[in-house]
Amino acid sequence: MKPLLVCLLLLSTLCPGAANAQEDTRKKAFDAVYALRNAGKFPEAEKAAQALVTERTKAHGAEDKKTLRAELLLAEVIQGQRNAEARDRLQQLLPRVTQVFGAEKRETLICQSRLFSAMTTEGQATEAAEQFRKLIPVETRVLGAEDPETLSSRRRLAAALIKLEKPAEAEVELRQVLAIRERVFGAERPDTLLSQTYLIETLDLQDKDTEAAAMSRRLIPVETRVLGPENTMTLSSRKRLASVLWKLEKLDEAAAEYRELLAIYTRLEGPEHADTLSCETNLAGVMADQGKDAEAETQYRRLIPIHTRVLGAEDLETLRICYNLAMCLWKQEKNAEALPYARRALAGRLKVLGKDHPTTKTSQELVDDLTKTNVKA
Repeated sequence: MKPLLVCLLLLSTLCPGAANAQEDTRKKAFDAVYALRNAGKFPEAEKAAQALVTERTKAHGAEDKKTLRAELLLAEVIQGQRNAEARDRLQQLLPRVTQVFGAEKRETLICQSRLFSAMTTEGQATEAAEQFRKLIPVETRVLGAEDPETLSSRRRLAAALIKLEKPAEAEVELRQVLAIRERVFGAERPDTLLSQTYLIETLDLQDKDTEAAAMSRRLIPVETRVLGPENTMTLSSRKRLASVLWKLEKLDEAAAEYRELLAIYTRLEGPEHADTLSCETNLAGVMADQGKDAEAETQYRRLIPIHTRVLGAEDLETLRICYNLAMCLWKQEKNAEALPYARRALAGRLKVLGKDHPTTKTSQELVDDLTKTNVKA
């Protein structure tokens, strides 16, 4: 037996903690990355994960299991910021992970699940759903029906079904996943809370607004306590609640929620971040429904140039604001001012969505009505 190996065996015998010290260090490194990611500090998490990949590649080689696990972690962190890049990384990583670990090992199954999730976000929901339906039975057999990775894949399948406009199927899947997570892992674990947010989304999409609002009101205090009041999941749940309250015509509550969110997003992400602009746009919509047309008009006029510069002149959100401003002006009988904005919304929607899309048809009706009104005037 080699002297070094003898020393290591003696060390592990005489000092039981020493044998686990290196593994503990590795776990702490992973935990540190997850803590940064869960806190929404994605750049810091990515930097830490990249350092881990570099260190392990240098120490063990690019195809070592330790290195590949670090690469999986890095891809997961990147997925929270740049999904298309994460998808490409995972596509390249999958054959390497499969060769090193084996086709039905946990790491390979995790890599597949992350990849299919990224595909969903990149407009490949049909293919992703098909792949998830193949993957989940394998995970169930290999890892178990109550394993966290199996449950995560089922939740990701539900996300693909939502993209495919099949919220009823997604709801069934998520209720089953949520029941298992609550029983096995507890009601306040982050993954359990995430399953609830997806379930609320399916309820919202099916216009089950009363149930969605009730679930949101129960969920948000828990997220605030467990994750923090400014965590991305907590804020997303609050945005969903505000939207549902708006649909339920609880306009004062919706406006109050949007105002609070707007202040938080402006402070955290800046006045021109997509989340900030979305809250401000929705707040203007609620104000218009409250009959505060002059205030809504001011808000829309301010938002259009910002959206045009940040998102683009033909972005659907920019076009929605143009349409909303036209409607707001029409309600105030400012028809001549409304028509150019209505025409801009129609031209953009014709180009982006096509003439047969329901939203385009709504724009065409507004332009026609305004044109007739202006001719009569």
